[in-house]
Amino acid sequence: MRLKLLILPLFLMTIAKPADAQTQSPDQDQIIVKNLKPPTTSQTDVDKTPALVRWMFYKQNRNIQVIVPILATDPNSGTSIGIMPIWVKQKKNSDEIQSITAPSITENQYFGPEGTYRYYYFPNQYKSFTAIGTIGKYENEALIEYKNLRVEDTDTDFDLRLHKNTNAGGLFYGIGQNSAYGNQSSYISHAWSYNVTAGHSILPGSNWRIEANSHLLSEKVTNGVIPGMPGIKTEFNGAVPQNFEQVQEGRLSFEYDSRDSEVTTTKGAFLQAYSGYSVRGIASSYNYDRYGIDGRYFYPWPNHPDNVFAAQIQGQQLYGNAPFWLMPELGGKYSLRAYAYGRYIDNGMYAANIEQRFKVYEAKMAGVATEIEVAPFAGIGSVFANPTDATARYSRPVFGTAIRAVARPQVVGSLDFGVGQEGLAAFMDINYAF
Repeated sequence: MRLKLLILPLFLMTIAKPADAQTQSPDQDQIIVKNLKPPTTSQTDVDKTPALVRWMFYKQNRNIQVIVPILATDPNSGTSIGIMPIWVKQKKNSDEIQSITAPSITENQYFGPEGTYRYYYFPNQYKSFTAIGTIGKYENEALIEYKNLRVEDTDTDFDLRLHKNTNAGGLFYGIGQNSAYGNQSSYISHAWSYNVTAGHSILPGSNWRIEANSHLLSEKVTNGVIPGMPGIKTEFNGAVPQNFEQVQEGRLSFEYDSRDSEVTTTKGAFLQAYSGYSVRGIASSYNYDRYGIDGRYFYPWPNHPDNVFAAQIQGQQLYGNAPFWLMPELGGKYSLRAYAYGRYIDNGMYAANIEQRFKVYEAKMAGVATEIEVAPFAGIGSVFANPTDATARYSRPVFGTAIRAVARPQVVGSLDFGVGQEGLAAFMDINYAF
């Protein structure tokens, strides 16, 4: 489910990802740890770590325990609070992490209490295994994922993900450029899926890669339970399939990546162009083709390399027919940060975002250097049936600011505030928007 955790910035200062590991997807609840070391003290080196952090963080032998208060907010799912104890086991004679166990209990304002168990295992710096299970009154999840970034010690990577998910935080406003905010309805998504991906460098040592992906999804939606909001079948019954709909989508991607880090990027560029297809009758109920592009550029100031200008442009077009949950969408932290996830849906979309990241403070807490960053941003985006239908009238501007705690190389805790044509939206989450 889309549980967006803001793990307190003080905790983010102590947890990071193995240097050669692959970045997580925006909707995966994942915690990866590296080089956790307790602060050392002496008569001349006094531990300045706040008492709260010392209470949260404890290490004994090769085991580390962290107690994490949770605060999560989402324009669709509302606010969740809770607690998550984390146990980290290090490998013998090494600072590398062998496994992480992270259960949690949360209370959501709409969906009530939920319990989640997370387990992460890292045989080496290239392989990882993830298992997640959630039980709640309206939401539940079961996920198993295996990643290998160097299959048989080659430049081939492989990822297999099996997922069962019930998410009660869906909102639907209709399809099209001018879907009305007042027509919003809530729904619960019930989905089963598998996702398998394999990639390889086009030339040894090259920044260019080719990647193949197969994704099977079986999903249906039912009326939601958000108080005071009508269910999707009440407002849009004719547009909603009544039973599970299955789709098998194949995708081929070409990528260029010269970034210095996949998560805490300070320089370089990323470009991905992809084509996907679904054929009715071949494990799918729909015929469609999908084309997309995602381009990102990062430029550090020559005299202040900690200040980074970042830009992204993304677009997608679907030809054929597909259920609304597979159509391109606009809104949320990862496309347009003043609108809820899935606020606008149509056969095509584009979004462009720029932001200026300023480092305003740096400190060492719990033995880990952490930067506080402020990033004003602006963006614009729209949806359309076809590219020729895109007009300035339906372009949605966004302005805002993000406040972040960054523990390099690969941990970011972010609070993004965006203002658009429908007011203010706030996103508490991990990772940059792009």
